[in-house]
Amino acid sequence: MQLANSAKQTHTGSTPWALNPKKVAFTLCTFFAITYTLSGQLTPSADPESEEIAELETVVVTGFQREYQQATTETAIGFSVDPQRVPLTTVTIPMDILDDQQVNNVEDALRNVSGVTKFKQGNGGEEKFSIRGFDASQSLFKDGAKINNSFNATNIATTETANIERYDVLKGPATILYGQGEPGGVINYVTKKPRFDPYYSFEGMVGSYNYYRGELDITGPIGGSESDFAYRLIASYQDSEANRDFTFRERLLIAPSLTWQMTQNTSATLQYEYITDKYTQDRGQVLDGNATTGFFFSDRQSNEQFFGYPGYNERTESDFHRLGLQFEHRFSSQAKFSLSASSTRVEKTLYDTSPLPSDFYPFLGLPPSPVSFVISPSGDVVISFRGQGGDGFSDTVLARQEFTWEQNDRVKHQFLATAGFERIKNENLVYNVNTPFFIYNVESRTYTTPPGFPTDVDFTGSRPGSQTDTHQYGFSVQDLISIDEQWHILLGGQFTSFDNRQADVTSDNFSPRVGLVYTLSPEASFYASWANGFVPTTATGFNPDTGNGVGGTPRLALLKK
Repeated sequence: MQLANSAKQTHTGSTPWALNPKKVAFTLCTFFAITYTLSGQLTPSADPESEEIAELETVVVTGFQREYQQATTETAIGFSVDPQRVPLTTVTIPMDILDDQQVNNVEDALRNVSGVTKFKQGNGGEEKFSIRGFDASQSLFKDGAKINNSFNATNIATTETANIERYDVLKGPATILYGQGEPGGVINYVTKKPRFDPYYSFEGMVGSYNYYRGELDITGPIGGSESDFAYRLIASYQDSEANRDFTFRERLLIAPSLTWQMTQNTSATLQYEYITDKYTQDRGQVLDGNATTGFFFSDRQSNEQFFGYPGYNERTESDFHRLGLQFEHRFSSQAKFSLSASSTRVEKTLYDTSPLPSDFYPFLGLPPSPVSFVISPSGDVVISFRGQGGDGFSDTVLARQEFTWEQNDRVKHQFLATAGFERIKNENLVYNVNTPFFIYNVESRTYTTPPGFPTDVDFTGSRPGSQTDTHQYGFSVQDLISIDEQWHILLGGQFTSFDNRQADVTSDNFSPRVGLVYTLSPEASFYASWANGFVPTTATGFNPDTGNGVGGTPRLALLKK
């Protein structure tokens, strides 16, 4: 009996809760009740009038990818092509890079290209670049038309970046497309064109040294979305000073343009560009020391010192006018004809004062020095006055015919034939100031002006400077042969006839080009190329005083006069 009671007690105390009949029954009833309740709430109502549908607000997500690489290039061989297929070195600086870097001058934009340097200063007032060490003064183009740039850059106005869509740089000889020019390459400014999709932008910038700048860009169709005409208006204004005393810049751009879509395959664009630029001609900093002990930046100098005469250099001014017309007709998807014409007019007056080394002292009537220096031991710097002015004209007409055909499934040809005419004329004047120099002291920051210093420059008594009157005719053919999308062969040549009417010198030239490309992958290709450049001996200007094409009278001769 005790064993039974013990077993009963043990059974009762160790039985799991789930096996208790009452608790199991209670749990099952509760589970079915909850399940039934939830199923009733989740089941759609049979009554459509009592149904409520919640609508969420539509959210649109858009993305914008910055394009730092141009998918195609035209500057290299005259028609649109993948740069990976071209046996040339080409660099394109698109708009996204310019916007992200807040570029507002050409020098800053071209710093993105290796091998391109600006080697002539002047407070940004003169654009003198080199490509691979070669002077690119005669190799600046805008929409494929040469910008008038004489030997000493007297007649070129600064290019305003607000109207530039992108910068194309072609490294190497480019005679086959652009005629005479140094073998370093060419720089082509591609301007903004009207768009049929409306777009407007206004930008303001404020910076150090009282820098203020505003840009306006408006484009869109005229008269509705179905219109055949589109316009674009670009304007910019800049007013700024610089880190050196007495320097400033005031620049204005107005650039309207109009596109007429005559038919689906025919269009014409008319552009006008006006730039007026007023600034202080600034030759930069000089160094202390002498030719014997060396030159250096000393404690008595500062970056704010202006080595010019206050109120004189700041009257430098240039006015630039450009009228351009571009016509295009597509006969089919394989054939296209284009015609472009450009005409520029430049007027510039240059007021310049420059420090002189002591080598020039005897020609100024000053005591000679046994060693050459710019800043004398007493801190004096001798600075001379100069004045230049003139007009520049350039006219360009270029016709292009493109053909594309597939010889078979493996071979594709892209053929280009061009014919062009170019005329450049410069009429420069040089004025010698009656009082040829003044003295600036770097320690006291004072100016000693000789008696009789003229308050203005009269160019009526000036003498001719470098003169240019050149005509150029060119005819070229090119064929880019693609085989299996891996091998690309470029064959072509241009005949150029160059006539310098000022110097009565004519030069004819034939420049061939051969190139081969092997495309290893979409990201890598290998190429080899060979081409000729063409630089006539008097392409940079003729000077009547010297009878040659150097472009100017030697400085010693100026002082002797």
